[in-house]
Amino acid sequence: MIEKIAAIDLFDGRVVRLMQGDYEMVTEYGDPYEIAADLDQSNFDRIHIINLNGARGEVFRNLEIIARIARTSSKPVQVGGGIRSFEDAKRLLEMGVDVIVSTLFFENPDHFNQLITAYPNRVILSLDLKDGNPMTRGWFETANNPVSDLASSVNAMPLKGVIITNIVGDGTLKGVDQIVFKAAADFLTVPLMAAGGIASMADLDLLEKLGYTGAIIGRAFYEGMVTC
Repeated sequence: MIEKIAAIDLFDGRVVRLMQGDYEMVTEYGDPYEIAADLDQSNFDRIHIINLNGARGEVFRNLEIIARIARTSSKPVQVGGGIRSFEDAKRLLEMGVDVIVSTLFFENPDHFNQLITAYPNRVILSLDLKDGNPMTRGWFETANNPVSDLASSVNAMPLKGVIITNIVGDGTLKGVDQIVFKAAADFLTVPLMAAGGIASMADLDLLEKLGYTGAIIGRAFYEGMVTC
């Protein structure tokens, strides 16, 4: 059964969703503590927190909220957004969460390798795809490294898993883009989580058939289209 992972995106201390990563297209959904408490009573399997302020370079914003949720939730928590050094990751790992990194993998491979060596199976690599290429630095820059070129090295790493995000579908509720997610699954053998466009239980079934072990559900959760 595919893991259902609820997304909490934090911006200036509130839970929001962006449309395709655009900070000018923000929908606010409320208090992070209240939402985390509701999720604690749900059948979601995991909580996925993205520090949007961190993704824009404000690395110390929202850390108190993340620490409290990590401390009080009965669900496993994974956290990403602006983790661009070994020390950034270590600070979060010591809170008991798994960390999600992207830019660090592309821009500082030495620190990334140091991190996965020190914390095997605690690091999740996020490949956020637009036109087939990963985007970095909060989806503002292109890495120009297609998944096919990265697969052999990524498959050999002691990762918790890899998140494949379809940026074009993110926040749109348009459903899973089978072409994007299948293309990544064809190359990667590590546990895969999908994000971007998920709008229904049928999308979860499709992702499971494609070999994904987890699905990150954001706007579809907040608008009641996928419930647990």
